Amino acid sequence: MRWLFAAFVAQKAATLLGLFFLARYLGEFDFGRFAIALSIPTALEALTDLGLSWALIREGAGRPALARALAVATLVPKLVLAALTVAVTFFVCWSLSFPPELVEVAVLVAIAKAFDSLTYLARAVFQAHERMEFDAAAQSLDAVVRLALTLFTLIGGFGLVGLAKALVVAAAIVFAGTAAEALRHFLLPVRPAWGMVPALFWTGLPLAVVWLLESINLRSGIVVTGMSLGSVAAGNVAAAFRLIEPLVAIPAVIATVLLPLTSRYVFEERPTIPWLFRSSVKTGVLLGLVVALILLGAGPLLVGAVFGAEFDEARQIIRFLALAIVVLYVHMLLVPLVLALRQQRALIVAQLLGVTVNVAVVSLATPLGTAAAAVGLALGEVVVVAVLAFAVRQLRAFGAVAALRTAVLGVAPAAIALTAAPLGEVVATSLALILLLVLIRSLRIMEPREMSYLEGIGPGFGRVSRLLLAPIG
Repeated sequence: MRWLFAAFVAQKAATLLGLFFLARYLGEFDFGRFAIALSIPTALEALTDLGLSWALIREGAGRPALARALAVATLVPKLVLAALTVAVTFFVCWSLSFPPELVEVAVLVAIAKAFDSLTYLARAVFQAHERMEFDAAAQSLDAVVRLALTLFTLIGGFGLVGLAKALVVAAAIVFAGTAAEALRHFLLPVRPAWGMVPALFWTGLPLAVVWLLESINLRSGIVVTGMSLGSVAAGNVAAAFRLIEPLVAIPAVIATVLLPLTSRYVFEERPTIPWLFRSSVKTGVLLGLVVALILLGAGPLLVGAVFGAEFDEARQIIRFLALAIVVLYVHMLLVPLVLALRQQRALIVAQLLGVTVNVAVVSLATPLGTAAAAVGLALGEVVVVAVLAFAVRQLRAFGAVAALRTAVLGVAPAAIALTAAPLGEVVATSLALILLLVLIRSLRIMEPREMSYLEGIGPGFGRVSRLLLAPIG
């Protein structure tokens, strides 16, 4: 857990530094064009993997020999899928009448995503073996190489096409290093289970749909804004959305660990999953509240520091995005739990409804301008969490409603942060944080057994949770 969290922090720090240079070298117009070109292959990334990586983690958790055989057997199908996704990216960009330069950029990014997909297969082997230190090393390598080549490209003035080529080279280097470590430590001797590949595809297909809908939900606002309001507006929306990416490091780390851990618990039929579920969701809610309040106070300052004064509209967008943080955290934590329980159909339905609400708000809420993308995301996330909490029988049995009730704690602090304008952003947010922490430490948010099962996620996270959330001893 500690290795993963350190890798996520390093990766997000490198992302922020890269965004700092990207925004200043490209400006809001070219930054918007690059964000639009990037969104197409990123949204199609699920087709490159077709859910095989998640399926390998879920089916191979606790069974290392099976994980090794499945990983080797799926390499060739993954190569075919990668080539197919590059072709689909070109067709989508051509059908949307992208300018030739943006089509070239999108195709190059799709090639980079193809290498990334092969890297995900190697990382899935690490996660199925619950050897997160190898996964952390792969992410750290990716952050360093990608940042170095991005800076070299920007300083050299190679433009958008050169930047996309740099992403391809970086992805190829990371894949080579990650695959070498996976082969050396986990894939020898090579004994592929060819006969199980069709079953793994059948298992992975709904997981690919889940991944695809996740990508569409997060990026549809950028594309729709760009088509309706232009590249400058899309650049501001992309800037605000990219700024919150480092803030989802904690739920992303927990979600990464939860999928193999919960899958193993389900396979072993352990009766302790409800405690792990409730502790994870409650922690996600509380940490989301803290991060949302910090973002309300410091978000506009971060926009100016990272992107510059040119991205003025992003300052307002970030305020609306702060309202989506809590439900975004909960959504990210529910996905691995629902997948481990093999309830992907309910998840797909919830995601479809969420994406529909998201796109409808962005398309119809023209008076909100660029802020509609953030409002659409927030409302879409609320729909996804609500549908999952009430539609999945296991989650109700685990105490989903009680766990989500923790979000009520954010009402009073959020009211202070949003309405105390005369005090200033920093003062109002500080008071809201103090009130939130008082409420957290005054109420018994966590039961002792729930706290103990946080240790199943990671000892370091358990200690932080005990310090921040609820002293119970």
